[in-house]
Amino acid sequence: MASTKFVLPWFGLGQIHLRRDEIDSAINCFEKVLSVYPDNIEASQAVCLCYLKSNNTSHILKARDLYKKMVTLLPEEEECWIGLSEISQSFDIKESLEALEKAKFIMEAKKCYISPEMLNNMGSLHYRSDDYVQAKKYFELALSHVDQSSVLANVGFNPITATIRYNLAHACEKLAEIEKAESLYHNVLTDFPDYIDCYLRLGQLAKSRGDFREASDWFNSALKVNPENSEAWLHIANLHLLKHEFGPAQKKFEKVIASDKNNPDTYAWLSLGNIWLSLLHSSLHDPEKKKKFSDRCLNIYKNVIKIDSKNICAANGIGCILAYNSHTSLARDLFSQCREATADILDIWMNLGHIYMESKQYINAIKMYESCHEKFSLHSPRPDILIYLARAYFKAGQLLKAKAVLLKLLFYSPRDVLALFNFSLILVRNASFVLKNDRATLKEVESAISGLELAKINFSSLDRDGEHSRIDSNACENEKRACCDMIIQGKHRFQRAKQQEEEEAEMMKTHIAQLEEITRLKAIEDERKAQNQKERQQELIQKRTEYLKNAQNTLLVMPSISDEKSRYKKTRHNNDEIEDTDNINILRQKSN
Repeated sequence: MASTKFVLPWFGLGQIHLRRDEIDSAINCFEKVLSVYPDNIEASQAVCLCYLKSNNTSHILKARDLYKKMVTLLPEEEECWIGLSEISQSFDIKESLEALEKAKFIMEAKKCYISPEMLNNMGSLHYRSDDYVQAKKYFELALSHVDQSSVLANVGFNPITATIRYNLAHACEKLAEIEKAESLYHNVLTDFPDYIDCYLRLGQLAKSRGDFREASDWFNSALKVNPENSEAWLHIANLHLLKHEFGPAQKKFEKVIASDKNNPDTYAWLSLGNIWLSLLHSSLHDPEKKKKFSDRCLNIYKNVIKIDSKNICAANGIGCILAYNSHTSLARDLFSQCREATADILDIWMNLGHIYMESKQYINAIKMYESCHEKFSLHSPRPDILIYLARAYFKAGQLLKAKAVLLKLLFYSPRDVLALFNFSLILVRNASFVLKNDRATLKEVESAISGLELAKINFSSLDRDGEHSRIDSNACENEKRACCDMIIQGKHRFQRAKQQEEEEAEMMKTHIAQLEEITRLKAIEDERKAQNQKERQQELIQKRTEYLKNAQNTLLVMPSISDEKSRYKKTRHNNDEIEDTDNINILRQKSN
C-alpha cells in the first residue's frame, strides 16, 4: 500500500482537472498535496491559479496569503512576486505595484527578458494610482520593448501593440497632451480598424472640444463595427442630452435597456430617470405634470435599487425628487447618508449645496461648493461647480468674490455664455451699489462706469448670438438698456465725485497748511521753553558755585574763633578758683 506522503498522483490529477477547467476538483487535489507538503512551491502556484479562476472571494484571499508565504520562502523568485502582484490588484494597488517592481528588479539583476505585458501592467497600476507621468513612462518603455523584441518585431499587427498604444494615449489625455493622444488612437485604428474603444475615445475628445458633430461621427463609426455596442449608443444618447434633445436620448437609452433584459444596464436606467427628472424640473409650476413626472422618476429609481440595492446614484435621484416636492429636510438627510456611503460622487455634494441654497443657508452652500471644487477639480476646473459657487457668493452679497470666481471660469471657458451673462450682471449690480453710495470715491465711480461699458458690450454680443447661446434675447436687451441708463447716471455721478474729490483735496490742502502752521508755532514755543530752561539751569549752576565758595571761606575763619574761646574759658576757670578760696576763708573766720 502506497504511503500517505506519496502525493505525486494527486498533483498530476489536479493538473488534469485544471486542464479540463474543473476548478473545484483541481483545488481539492492541490490542497491534498499542500496538506502533506505545505511549503511546496509548485503546488502552491497551481492552487493559486485555481483560486484565481474560481472567482471566489475566500479563495482569492487564500491565494494572497499563499503568495505572501511564497515570497517569504523564495524572495529571489520573480514568479512569486508577479503572482502576488496579480492577486493584490483588486485589494491593494500599492502592494501590487511594489510586488511588480520587486519582480522587475530581480529580473534585471538576473538579466532576464522583461516582457512588454509586464511593463504595460506596471503602467496600468501607476495609472490607477493617478500617477500619470510614471504611467506614460512605463507605457512608452513597453512600446519600445515591443519594437526591440526579435520575437514580436516580425509580427506585423500584434494585439499587445494596440493595447499599449491605447493605454499610452489614455495617459497622454490625463496629461493634457491631446494631440499626441489623438495621433496614437489614429495609429491604432490604422492597424486595427475594429478597435471600438479608440472610436469612443476620439468621440469623447471631440465632445470635450464642443464639436458634437465630429463626436457623433466617431460614435457612429463604432456602431458600424458593432451595431449592438451599448457603450456607443450611450455616448450618442449623452450627446442628445447635452443638446437638450430629450426625445432622441430617451429612445437610445430604451434601446440599450431592451437589448439585454436579462442583464439590465443600470446606467441606462439611471439616465432615463434623469431625463424625467429634468422634465420635472421644467414643470414645477404645473401640479399635474409635476406629480406625473415625479412618479415616473421614483419608479425608475426604485427599479434600479431593486437591481442594485447599494446604488448610490439611485438614492441620490430619490433625494432630488424629495427636494422638488419641498421635503428639504428628508432630502438633506438622504444626501448626507449618500455622502457618508461614498464621497466620490460629485452630484451628491452638489445637491447638498443646492439644498442649502434653497434653505437660504448661503454660507453653508458656499462651504459645500468650495469643498466640491477642491475635491473634484484637481486636474481641470469644473465649470458647473464654479457657476454654482459664484451664484452662492452673489446671493450672500459677496459680489467681489462672485466676480473673481466668474473671471476664473471665463479664463478656462471663454465661450461659456452663461458665465459671461452672469459676470455682466454682477458688473451691473456692483455699479448700482457704487453709484448709490454718496461716499464712493472717484476711482470707484470710474471703475463702475468701465464695468457698465464692458457689460453693455457683453450683452450686445449675447443678444446677437441669442439663438445659439440659449440666452433670452429680451433679457439681454433689457440689461443693455439698463446699462445705457446707468452709464448716463454714472457720468453725472462722476462729475459730482470729481468735484467732491477736488473740494476734499482743497480742504485737505488747507488742513495740511494749518497743521504745518501749528507745527511751526509749536516748534518756536518749544525752542523758547528750551532756551528758558537752559538759562535757569545756568543761573542755578552759578548760584551753586557762589555758595560753595562762601562755604569754603567760612571754614578758613573757624580756627581763630576756637582759640579765643579756649583762652576765655581758661581765664574764667582761674577766676573761679580764686573766688572759691576766698569763700572758704570767710567761712572759717565765721566759725571761729
